[in-house]
Amino acid sequence: MAWIIQLRRELEEIAPRRDKTSDGTIGDQAHQDSKSGHNPDESGRSERTDADSKNEVRAFDIDADLNVPGLTMQMLVAHLVGRCRAGLERRLIYIIYRGVIWAASSGWEARTYAGSNPHNEHAHLSGHPDGDEDGRPFGLAALMEGTAMTPSNSSRSSRTPRCRS
Repeated sequence: MAWIIQLRRELEEIAPRRDKTSDGTIGDQAHQDSKSGHNPDESGRSERTDADSKNEVRAFDIDADLNVPGLTMQMLVAHLVGRCRAGLERRLIYIIYRGVIWAASSGWEARTYAGSNPHNEHAHLSGHPDGDEDGRPFGLAALMEGTAMTPSNSSRSSRTPRCRS
């Protein structure tokens, strides 16, 4: 997925020392036993499919520990949700973080997430098939404005929410 690759690139630029323990795209057995964006779409167990025959995964989990002073996962989620609300981002369907879900289907308003995993250790992003090949930037560098760090010196750091439905 071009959007996942681009998002990873931008994350590496702004938070090169971030923890990646909870990062992932392909789901574990629990995901494979149900419909999930972490399942390849040709498996028959994905949330959404498309007409091509490529095996695509449309979910990306990002570890919450960005390891950059002044930058939190909540700020990153707020940035992405803000882009979605403004109509600048149409590749995402929903985002889950710390027991809250923001979704295109609810106009990107915050709602309580009632799933079994509140996603406290990571943010979960789910993408739309129409965005599979869309590698445009997410503008994460803007998050560094107003922080003590910039992408070029963040490696010396320590640890310190209208898309298509």
